[in-house]
Amino acid sequence: MFLFYINIIFNGSLREFAGVCGSLRGESLIFYYSVIRLYMLNILIFHFGDSARINLFIKELETKKNLNLNIFNFFDKKDFIHYKNTQPYVDYDGVFLLGTGGKNFDSCIDDKTLYKIIIKDPMPWRKGLETYPNDNNFLENMIYIINKNKNKPIFGLCYGYQLLNYYYGGTFRFLKFKNTGNQKTSVDSNNKLFRGVDKDFYANYNHYYYCENNSYGVKNIATSERLPNVAKQFSPIHFAHFHVIHSDETSMKIINNFLKIVKEEKNKGSFDKFFDLLFN
Repeated sequence: MFLFYINIIFNGSLREFAGVCGSLRGESLIFYYSVIRLYMLNILIFHFGDSARINLFIKELETKKNLNLNIFNFFDKKDFIHYKNTQPYVDYDGVFLLGTGGKNFDSCIDDKTLYKIIIKDPMPWRKGLETYPNDNNFLENMIYIINKNKNKPIFGLCYGYQLLNYYYGGTFRFLKFKNTGNQKTSVDSNNKLFRGVDKDFYANYNHYYYCENNSYGVKNIATSERLPNVAKQFSPIHFAHFHVIHSDETSMKIINNFLKIVKEEKNKGSFDKFFDLLFN
């Protein structure tokens, strides 16, 4: 039985692990949970509909053995309910907020509505939202999810960038042109997210809007040839407007750099946390 649980921990997903935890009690449950928390990176992934790009991104992460991925499609009601029911009991090490897919995108709050909300209330975290909001309220649900994980590393990409920029008090405006295609992008090479990445590289964009953010504590870490401030940091949270493509070498470095950030944050006092779980 011991080997069965160990196999679930190292070769299965957290959902499988959660399934067997129902048979564990007291010290046994604490021990097995401690093992997975010590050796694995427990990653939460939210995406907003399906697309080939999103699926390939997730498949790339699935090749990494030290990751335990918890993947939720925000617009899949079963996924969303599962997250809501399990999140009080799961401690995530890092979070990816990805982009939108072609399917079910009409379920998402549209850009014009989001724009009006941002103008009206640019600092949503002040609401607190300690209780889970209505399932049908997209924006409040996202604020709640970010609130619950804001002390952990989060990487927002594309639509995730838009949401995090909004969350941290940024502004949002529509462009007179669609910002699309591969563009020269210059990054802060001293930032941990861009370790080992060329200072200038070509990134892919496909957006009608531009996000600005001059809030206290938000640092601009990248600019493109068309627009400034296309990536930002509010330590340990990073968000980038450009797309990260699974087959692109630079993108892979950026993904791996974020996972290193997650690991570094987790390792701060990790053994203390381990013994706390065992003996407290």
